[in-house]
Amino acid sequence: MHTGISTVQYKFDDGKVIRQGWTLSSDNEALFYPGNCAPLLTQLRKAKSFAFEYRPADKVPATITFDVNGFPDDFNAEPSIPSKKPPVAHVDQSGN
Repeated sequence: MHTGISTVQYKFDDGKVIRQGWTLSSDNEALFYPGNCAPLLTQLRKAKSFAFEYRPADKVPATITFDVNGFPDDFNAEPSIPSKKPPVAHVDQSGN
């Protein structure tokens, strides 16, 4: 049965390997981090390298290592949320 979840493994620098189930996109071409990604971004800002292993369907697992030294601080742990102000009603005062 297709669950829409793919197990990935990753680690920062020489740290421990983390195994998680990430959500597959509807076309099975992308993976999405489960839940709030703020902890992952915090670790990326502190790390020098990020190794990531995923298992494409019917293929040998693929591992890629990224140099994340100097990961930009622009990736804030707390995303800015647009204001949810109620819509403003516009009144036509021309009498039309």
